[in-house]
Amino acid sequence: MPPTLPPSTRADATGSDGEHGDGAADGAFLRRLLSASPDCVKVLDLDGRLLSMSRAGQLALEIDDLTPHLGTCWTDWWLGADRDAAAAAVAAAAAGGTGRFEATALTATGKAKWWDVTVTPIPGTDGQPERLLSVSRDVTALRAARDAAAERLDRLRSVVDSATDYAVISVDPAGTIDGWSTGAVATFGHAEAEAVGRPFDLIWTPEDRAAGSPGQELAAAERDGVAPDNRWHVRADGRQIFVVGSTRPVRNAAGGLTGYVKVCRDETGARAADDELADARRRLDAALSGGRVATWVWEVGPDRLYADRNMRAFFDLPADDGAGLPVAAYVEALHPADRLAVTAALG
Repeated sequence: MPPTLPPSTRADATGSDGEHGDGAADGAFLRRLLSASPDCVKVLDLDGRLLSMSRAGQLALEIDDLTPHLGTCWTDWWLGADRDAAAAAVAAAAAGGTGRFEATALTATGKAKWWDVTVTPIPGTDGQPERLLSVSRDVTALRAARDAAAERLDRLRSVVDSATDYAVISVDPAGTIDGWSTGAVATFGHAEAEAVGRPFDLIWTPEDRAAGSPGQELAAAERDGVAPDNRWHVRADGRQIFVVGSTRPVRNAAGGLTGYVKVCRDETGARAADDELADARRRLDAALSGGRVATWVWEVGPDRLYADRNMRAFFDLPADDGAGLPVAAYVEALHPADRLAVTAALG
């Protein structure tokens, strides 16, 4: 709340010179100009004492009567470290420079508001600072919106970092990494400080770098809206891992490209298991083919029979299109003398 000093300590708010002729008109115009501003506009003396304040400023500070506040030390309106910032701004302006700071102060009714404050010198006829102009803009709503946005950003970051099984990497339009989640640290082994600022090709194999694959993936994401990425990448320790994921463009409200985000997961173990299973199937197929043994699988509910190559050859069944055949196709291929028994066995 703006403090009140005894009348004996107040400065003369009228100034040292009267207004005559054109000066009076200019002064009246200046007062109208300042009153048109929605900001809190104040004139201070070189020591920072209040000489005048715009009507908008009085309304913003909820001051009904400005008289008790004239001549008070404006820097005392601020609290703690903010008072030091105000004093520094006054000193800078009194020396001919510009002081600026953002801080909170109380209105006359005790309501806290945030202000963006600029203090500049008002030169006299000799060009030297004669008084100071302080313009304070109420940024309470802007500050609240900024704090809310920062809180949402922190919450989003916490959500992303909690997904430690997934690497989330953001890339700017130039292809430079500017975001690196906790999952990315676990997946690729680079600390965030090591990865941010590095090219997107940091995690790519030398072969893919030489082929231009990193840039091609970003271009595909921008063109198609998504670029699948199921390939081998390289960790900080040089070990290659197989990751499954995709890269998508990030656009602003106007549709302009602001970057990319890549989300992927280390599937090296699953890839190894798939490779082992495929190898086992190849070995089984080779053994069955050499031993003239046929195998088939019948899904009873949908009545689909899936036969291997030997089975189709033995019974002259159609080529497998992946959709399977009804079991009747197998029964029809049997010798007529065997069909009844096989049908009964199949239930």
